[in-house]
Amino acid sequence: HARLPRPAHGERGVHSAVLLPRSSRPAMAVDGFDAASFETDRLAKDADAMEAMAAEEATFAKLRTPWKWAVRRRIWDMKE
Repeated sequence: HARLPRPAHGERGVHSAVLLPRSSRPAMAVDGFDAASFETDRLAKDADAMEAMAAEEATFAKLRTPWKWAVRRRIWDMKE
């Protein structure tokens, strides 16, 4: 089982020994592939996913916060 050479200073991770640097890789040239459309679609899906995660986090925050305030109020009342 051969070991991969360690990356030189400034190179990225183990895979840099196997892959060509980004600047020397050929651009993706596939018939019928529209890079601009792909990127627009990817960004739209990413935005949708981020909105969904934010909504889910807000819902979760609403569920987890009230009990903390109830406990805090009881503690403050006991201290008074």
